[in-house]
Amino acid sequence: MEGPVALYLTEKKTSKRIDMSPSALRKWRRQGFGPPYIKIGRLIRYPVVELDNWLLANLKKQSL
Repeated sequence: MEGPVALYLTEKKTSKRIDMSPSALRKWRRQGFGPPYIKIGRLIRYPVVELDNWLLANLKKQSL
């Protein structure tokens, strides 16, 4: 039996999931771009649902 699904991802897990470096995520946060995140003290967490929504919102469709 599998454990519960994580609701929030660390910066490292998020970067692996979207195949970007953690430094790219930090740069995007400074620039006000990128997936929505939560800051708790010094911790940065990315809600899985928001990350998936952000990815879908940035999906580019090729026209024929």
